[in-house]
Amino acid sequence: MNATITGGSAVIAPTIVLGISDETPAGNVIHEILGRRDPDVTLRAPGRRKGVLELGFSGADSEAKSHAARNILLLAGLLTLVAPERTTFNGMTFVVTDNVARVLDPETRNAWTLTVPYQEVSP
Repeated sequence: MNATITGGSAVIAPTIVLGISDETPAGNVIHEILGRRDPDVTLRAPGRRKGVLELGFSGADSEAKSHAARNILLLAGLLTLVAPERTTFNGMTFVVTDNVARVLDPETRNAWTLTVPYQEVSP
């Protein structure tokens, strides 16, 4: 999948998006009541998606590109995923929520993977 991630004027262009996942938390809250079989329920709208992006970088400059991409992802600010092939993710605005992992491919020794946990902040 061809995709780019923008953050302000910075652009990340991985060689390939190796994986993308999402889950959406339900907003409903169940209140168990002592001595009652049926719980009380607070109905709420679902939350925003969260998940993991796996970005692949390969080629002669893959180490430098993956390093620069990680630095951009770790800046405080909103990021936008542009992925025309994935209409349900195209245009998603998100923030990074945890550690960004960068791993050298042990077989080729010439490709890098970034694993990026994210939280959507607008569709």
